[in-house]
Amino acid sequence: MPFPMKDLLDDLLLKSISDMGEGVLVFDFPKLIFTNEAFQKLSGYSNQQLLDLPDFLNLIADVDRRRIGELLDRFRAGNTPLDHLDFHLQKRAGKAVHVEAVFSRWAEEGEGRLIALVREFKRRNGSAKLEDFTQYLFEKNPNPMLVYDLETFAVLAVNEAVCRKYGYEAQKFRTLTVQDFHPVEDRERMAGHFISLKGLPPDQSARSVLSRHLMADGTVLEVEVVSLNIIYEGRPARLSVMHDLTERRKAESALETSEQRLRAIFNSGPQGILLLDLEGRLLSVNPQAVTASATLFGHELHPGDRLEDFLSEVNLEPFRVNFQKSLAGESFQVERPIPRPDGGQDWYEILYSPVYGSHETVTGICMTTLPISKRKFAEAESRENEEKFRHLFDYANDAIYLYEVSPDGTTGLYLEVNHVACQRMGYSREDFLRMSPLDVLEPRQRRDMPAIWKKLLDQSHITFERIQVTRSGLKIPVEISAHTFPWKGRQVVLAVSRDLTERKRAEETIRRQAYYDPLTNLPNRMLFRDRLEQAMTHAKRGATNLAVMIMDLDRFKNINETLGHGTGDRLLVGVAERLLTATTEGMTLARLSGDEFIFLIPQAGLADEVYQHAVRVIGSLKEPFHLGEHEIHMTCSIGMALYPGDGEDPETLLKNAEAAMYRAKEQGRNNYQLYTSVMNAKAFKQLLMENSLRRAVERNEFIVHFQPQVDLETHRVSGAEALVRWSHPDLGLVFPSEFIGLAEETGLILAIGEWVMREACTLNKKWQDKGLPMIPVSVNLSARQFQQKNLVGRIEAVLRETGVDSQWLGLEITESIALRDADLSLTVLKQLRGMGIKLSLDDFGTGYSSLSYLKKFPIQTLKLDQSFVRDLTTDANDAAIATAVLALAKSLKLAVIAEGVETEGQLEYLRTQGCRFAQGYLLSHPLPADDFERFLAQPQVKW
Repeated sequence: MPFPMKDLLDDLLLKSISDMGEGVLVFDFPKLIFTNEAFQKLSGYSNQQLLDLPDFLNLIADVDRRRIGELLDRFRAGNTPLDHLDFHLQKRAGKAVHVEAVFSRWAEEGEGRLIALVREFKRRNGSAKLEDFTQYLFEKNPNPMLVYDLETFAVLAVNEAVCRKYGYEAQKFRTLTVQDFHPVEDRERMAGHFISLKGLPPDQSARSVLSRHLMADGTVLEVEVVSLNIIYEGRPARLSVMHDLTERRKAESALETSEQRLRAIFNSGPQGILLLDLEGRLLSVNPQAVTASATLFGHELHPGDRLEDFLSEVNLEPFRVNFQKSLAGESFQVERPIPRPDGGQDWYEILYSPVYGSHETVTGICMTTLPISKRKFAEAESRENEEKFRHLFDYANDAIYLYEVSPDGTTGLYLEVNHVACQRMGYSREDFLRMSPLDVLEPRQRRDMPAIWKKLLDQSHITFERIQVTRSGLKIPVEISAHTFPWKGRQVVLAVSRDLTERKRAEETIRRQAYYDPLTNLPNRMLFRDRLEQAMTHAKRGATNLAVMIMDLDRFKNINETLGHGTGDRLLVGVAERLLTATTEGMTLARLSGDEFIFLIPQAGLADEVYQHAVRVIGSLKEPFHLGEHEIHMTCSIGMALYPGDGEDPETLLKNAEAAMYRAKEQGRNNYQLYTSVMNAKAFKQLLMENSLRRAVERNEFIVHFQPQVDLETHRVSGAEALVRWSHPDLGLVFPSEFIGLAEETGLILAIGEWVMREACTLNKKWQDKGLPMIPVSVNLSARQFQQKNLVGRIEAVLRETGVDSQWLGLEITESIALRDADLSLTVLKQLRGMGIKLSLDDFGTGYSSLSYLKKFPIQTLKLDQSFVRDLTTDANDAAIATAVLALAKSLKLAVIAEGVETEGQLEYLRTQGCRFAQGYLLSHPLPADDFERFLAQPQVKW
């Protein structure tokens, strides 16, 4: 071992090893007495937490603790060398890390005096040992270190750091003596120092001296040399560690300069400065504070005085509160009046600031005082005048401005404004006083202001409207009422500005609501109609033509149904933007409703010209629409009509353009058609229904009629069948045969069917609440309804919402629906029957009938189809079928309701064959809800 480790652990040298990249531990075993930052980082503990551990072995994982303890015991007893071992170090976070360590003694006396070097274990080929511990500490130490002979002063050993610092190769060092590192003028003095160290025992030889060292390039560094005597290779030697003092000297110089500046500020500034200790005693006081204290207290303050001894009762408690707040680390400023001995008082602005020592600890308080009595008196006088003046301004509800106006119609800066003006415009009063009235006006409205102000000077009062622009850029319409009056030889304007925003907004809202579509901001039907009428008037006067072009998006309903109405609305906005790009000057584009848009093309003389516009519109929709993650391709169908040939009034022209548009849809969509008089009226009606059916539910265009079902024995109403009708705004009353098939095809039957069920239940509950006879009302289920996976749940929801008991709801399904998927139908029907709902099989016998499934289905009623009832008195086959159905129902204990009973002969035959229930025109036509309510109220049904 080159160096005795006990010598290296001198307190003066601990800092030399604390910067090592490896973890360093010093023991008075089993407690730790020193750790460096590298070990703290490796273990996850702070230095204090490590020093507080009762036993170093607590840091070793359970799996290794016993083994390492035994090895350390033998090592401390001197029995076993311990140059290397590895174990698992238990980190603070709970995760163990594999480490390797070297232990060595650093004192001859005492088994517990140990030092250890620890680093994370790294597996290597062959031996996994650290270098010789003390040699490693020497060579790898980040601080420059060397060893020299105490007799010859020759350099015996150097580490890598001293070579880098001094600029010499290691071999070069060994040709030098320690005296060669000093400038010539220092060598004699340093020689005496070296000689004085000879013969001293190691424990008395540690020294720290300031010296100057020569580098290889000739520069001189001021260094601190920490050294002690050691035995190196059997001869007396000295180990030296060098610390560069360059940065320390710079810091000391900067500190001295800073202190000089602070002292100058302390003594020559206008403020009084008092430094107090933690007890409130003065540590230092500058001349300004001494002078002020003589005036205020009749006694000069000096270091050692307690400040609170000189404060009045009024100021004592605030001082104590502020002093404690500052001790807590808070800096703040207060203004306080300090009474004088003569009965007056002076105002001071006082800044409390904590003074910090080492470790961010508050060591005192600095109080900076500035006399502000003159300012306070001036502020008081100004406030009094301000309050008088403000009283006139601040009780107004409108913005008020004062400014000077010159005879040439120019104005100066604002003289005063009230708080309403500041709040409205977003400027402070100080901002306004640097501005003129032109600065808050919209730029285009500034041009004629000199003429307005000249008119004001002539008339003394005028009222006008302007647009003012706030600080944030918001434009506010205002009505300004301006008066002039003389003030201090000048003409001053008193302008009262009233915000017209709400009034203008209301006017604009009313106008836009009346004439514009809220979604696309395009003109609506009303505004388009107005412009069309004007255009037709001009065309008539000038004997010119015009055209209207109605455009409808193809299959737009699929977007709403699959992606939702929000996406549909965004698509309509995008379509409107595209269509605007397809318009030319003079054209009007409007949104009629839903996905229907219309163009007004003035002075369109030829069909070819209108065709060009249609091609441009279709082309504008060619590119896909990107709505979020969806890419949507849209096409449109366009119908066109020319004035005056296709209509001399707006109604006719628009109707014919729409007929042409439906013709375009019939032709396969994504095309355009010009109106011709030979367009098929039936096709038009069908297309009209297809286009408007999807909006019928939301427009509440459906109604329900009820056809009574009568008990032929009691002549009482036994039930009713709910039948939907469509009250079309253009086609009038449309019967189910004309639209149910279309509704099935488009899927709208689901919404229509659920609406019918809800309406029927709602009305039935209403009649029950009025005390009318309680009867079941039957609703027909379509094929698509019956196939819904959540059919039962939706029916339960309707019953729950309307409050009707399930026994008063009947459901009618056809044989074809029930037998489409017989097993599924059986499951659903059992669920519905289990709820108490009455089930009827409609159109029985008209198609393929399965008697086996008829036996299985939980049906309560068979409905004898009207096709068998119609001719049963004249056709033996129909009579035979009717008789067979009645007999079959009787054997299966099912009720039968005969449909389409229109004659007394039919009724009498059915009664004789045992049919108890019937419905048909003989008994009653389907009735609107109010008429059915009166029908239900009668005691008996007559026929």
